[in-house]
Amino acid sequence: MTIAPLSDVLQYTNEAVVLRFMETWDLPRPDADDLFVQTNKWLWLTATTATMPDAPPLAISQSTKLLDEMWHTFVLFTHDYVTYCDRYFGQYLHHTPTPRAEYDAQIESYERDPAAHMARLEATFTRQYELVHDLLGEDTLVKWYGEYADRYTDEYMRQIWRWSFSPYDTRVRQSLRIAAAG
Repeated sequence: MTIAPLSDVLQYTNEAVVLRFMETWDLPRPDADDLFVQTNKWLWLTATTATMPDAPPLAISQSTKLLDEMWHTFVLFTHDYVTYCDRYFGQYLHHTPTPRAEYDAQIESYERDPAAHMARLEATFTRQYELVHDLLGEDTLVKWYGEYADRYTDEYMRQIWRWSFSPYDTRVRQSLRIAAAG
């Protein structure tokens, strides 16, 4: 499997994906374009680390949640996504969501021993931060885990979600309650 250079992957654009993403997330066009570029980096990182025998599995955090959401949007454009993966990575990059049971197990682990849980989490993310720094550079590390952490909070995510039955869409849940009560 041959992975294209990052510089080649970063040349890829997809207007339809960005516009569809903006239908769901109320963000200015420059922000959506930036998130698409950053998603290209995440996908390249995913493909690259899959070839590294000692690389830890990558994990989406709150700060990189919108990269994951852009990835979800991209996957919906199946032809474009398959072509992109074949061209740049030589294989399809599967998106595997975290099941609810995993979230529950994380909460249980934290409740059992908060210090030990946080130490494991810190070790996992420290290795991921090192990979991001080494493979994508300090600017990307700061953007994803500094700037994005400050900006893409739960509250902000709730504000920019436009529609859906997503947990971010409190407007839909509230309108369903109103309809049921009426």
